[in-house]
Amino acid sequence: MAANKEEIAELLQQARMQAGKAADQDQPAYYRDAFEALAQAIEKLAEAAGESHHDKVVRAVEEFQGDEGI
Repeated sequence: MAANKEEIAELLQQARMQAGKAADQDQPAYYRDAFEALAQAIEKLAEAAGESHHDKVVRAVEEFQGDEGI
């Protein structure tokens, strides 16, 4: 996960830089680049998390109710 954290940090930094360029230079294309970097960072976070939020909720409910596997 350490590599993922580094990749995510780099993508977030890239997004910040692109958003800054967009604001400073009034270039909408940089906003698109910033959005793409954010989307990639979110995808990396999802991969690192493994189990989806929905799966975690389902598992927690099953464990609470005592009916795992149903």
